[in-house]
This record gives sequence, structure tokens and C-alpha cells, in this order.
Amino acid sequence: EFIERNRYTYTVGETWLSHLPPAEFANLLRYVPPSMDLSHLSVSSDGELPSDLQLPPSYDYRALGMVTPP
Repeated sequence: EFIERNRYTYTVGETWLSHLPPAEFANLLRYVPPSMDLSHLSVSSDGELPSDLQLPPSYDYRALGMVTPP
């Protein structure tokens, strides 16, 4: 409505970029993900979490002071 009211000529459609797989698109943008050593992680073959894993009932980045207020 805003576009029509102001007589803008804006259209949206698919381009050759929208058909690229994510890895190719990232390569085109020269995105290099940071290297991470994940060798210390393990996953069980059934996908279940280990029974001895103790997770907190909640985890809030705000309470930890890791994010700013909105």
C-alpha cells in the first residue's frame, strides 16, 4: 500500500541468487565461518542426551549480563 501510494516501482521476485544453495551463496559473499574445535563433543548413537547431564531449569542471557536491554 505504501509503495503504491507513493508511486514507487518496487517489485520482488526470484533471481539467480535465490536459487543458490546456502554454501554457494556464502562462498559468493566470501563468508568464512570461524574455525571451531568440536572434537571434545560427543553424541550418542540414539540421539539421546547422557543421563548424567545436569541442565539448569532455565538459562537467561539477560540474567548473566550478556545482552543489553531492548
